[in-house]
Amino acid sequence: MFKRLRQASSTDQVVQGPTLVLTSSKNPSVDGESVTFTASVIGGSDGNRIVFNVAGQPEFTTILSGGMATFTTELTEGSYLVSAAYYNDAAGSKILSESSLTQVMKSNLTITLTSSKNPVQYNNDVTFTAVVSGWVVTPGGVVTFNIDGRSYPVPLDNGVAMYTCKFNSIGNYKVTAAYNEISVSLMQQVKNKVKAAEITDEIEPVAQYPELKVYPNPFSENLQFEFVSPVDAQARIDIYDIAGRTVNTVFDERIYKGVTYNPVFIPDTNVSGIYFYRVIMGKSVFNGKVMYKK
Repeated sequence: MFKRLRQASSTDQVVQGPTLVLTSSKNPSVDGESVTFTASVIGGSDGNRIVFNVAGQPEFTTILSGGMATFTTELTEGSYLVSAAYYNDAAGSKILSESSLTQVMKSNLTITLTSSKNPVQYNNDVTFTAVVSGWVVTPGGVVTFNIDGRSYPVPLDNGVAMYTCKFNSIGNYKVTAAYNEISVSLMQQVKNKVKAAEITDEIEPVAQYPELKVYPNPFSENLQFEFVSPVDAQARIDIYDIAGRTVNTVFDERIYKGVTYNPVFIPDTNVSGIYFYRVIMGKSVFNGKVMYKK
């Protein structure tokens, strides 16, 4: 008596080779930031070779351990094709599995632009200050100020560029500061000079502005702010370092007209350097630079 043998089905068993999966620790990431690429191999053998490539160039060769291999690098701004290949042994040349991804690196450059007085009376000096920070700020870099259609290149000094000018007519002017293809703008308002008072039978109100004193400059222990506002308003004082980062908010309160306030800034470092301050009282904004000498 014969037994009928069962015919094997093509679906009874599927044999698959190892599979490599490539991942990034952060995508997109910021220019100059470290990025780690991880190759995970499913069904692979420890001890075999993994080769990472960036933009088609071999960057790093390592050995698979615990089913994983990693590669850490720093890249500049742009898009990069990153791939990883899994070979048949530690010195072999046959690729068993590979994977790729596109890594995007964004610029981390920042630029801030402030005016020493806004609005300003025409034919009076006004200084524009650009503070640039980021991984690729170079000592020889140049900030280009564009004012009323004209360009004025100014070399950076410790990440800061300043340009002083006068406007000979009233109006609103767009001021732009550009560095390495990034830019920032503000609107500068230019007003008429105050005319001499005329004697009339009527008493007209006189415009009043906040008063501010910042001293001493340079300072060695603490920086004194003294101000009084002609109206009730919200006031804030911020201190920035040379890279444009906020170091301290010295004051952030509601103030009342006619009252003199005396907040103090005390640096928490013994390293000398330049600080910038911004004082906002209602609609009035004051910007300045001070030197800390320890």
